[in-house]
Amino acid sequence: MAWTYSGDPARFLIGDTDTNDQLLNDAEITYFITTHGTTNRAASEAARAVAAKFARLMNRSIGALSADFSSKYRQYLELASDLLLKEETEPVSPFVSGWKKD
Repeated sequence: MAWTYSGDPARFLIGDTDTNDQLLNDAEITYFITTHGTTNRAASEAARAVAAKFARLMNRSIGALSADFSSKYRQYLELASDLLLKEETEPVSPFVSGWKKD
C-alpha cells in the first residue's frame, strides 16, 4: 500500500512522518479523515488503530536489546485520549449560514 507524507495534519499528529517507520498507509489515513471529519478526531482514531497494532505484539529481549510494545500501546492510547479531549474542548470555527452580503 502507498505511504506518503506531505504535511498531512492527521498523520503529523500521530507522528507517522518517518518513511522508514510507517504506521498507517494512505488509504487508512484517508478512511479516518473521511469517516471522522475533523483532524483531531481522525488522528485520535488513527492513534487507536496504531495502538491496536502494538497490542498484538509481545515484548521481546535479545541480549541487551529489547522491544517494549506494551509501552508503545499505552503511549498511543494516551495520545488518542489527548487528541479526543482536544477535539471536545477546542471551539470549532464559526459558521454562519443564510447570510447574504450585497
